[in-house]
Amino acid sequence: MIGGIIMSGSSKFFFILSGIVSIILGIFLLLNPVINLIAFAWLFSIIFFVSAVSSIINYFTLSSELRSGWYLISGIINALFGIYLISGGFAFLPLVLPTTIGIWMVIDAIFIFIKSRKSDSMVSLMERNAKWLALILLLLGLLLIFQPIASGEVFIYFIAFGFLFDGIYSIGEAFKK
Repeated sequence: MIGGIIMSGSSKFFFILSGIVSIILGIFLLLNPVINLIAFAWLFSIIFFVSAVSSIINYFTLSSELRSGWYLISGIINALFGIYLISGGFAFLPLVLPTTIGIWMVIDAIFIFIKSRKSDSMVSLMERNAKWLALILLLLGLLLIFQPIASGEVFIYFIAFGFLFDGIYSIGEAFKK
């Protein structure tokens, strides 16, 4: 029974199957973190670029009173990073991706700090926390810049353990009464 709903036999089967697939994927990620980092780097590069292009398009579709030059500059910089990541080459992406994301985080932290100084650019709740968020983003960015491979491997391990825990949970749900 999940959330008050009694599971049928086929539901249990799919929970068990989903759990087994998640556990196998988690183990695979744990055994091959660098290879998976390369695959993730390519996927992330494409997603990063598409997101940047959509940000630029979104800027031009906004009414003029909602537009801010900082958002356009941020979108253009993100697009340039996306192009850089995509063209970074297969062998260098596990090193390039964390370093590039680190540089982007540092630049974004600076933009957040600048924007937080303008009272009309942030929601009042964010005003108080924006400088702290910028500082945290800055520190995480510097960590990625100075420890790129270790940061990438740790990221893959987090994903692997997420799949393992999800698989164990799914199998456990299948056997709940």
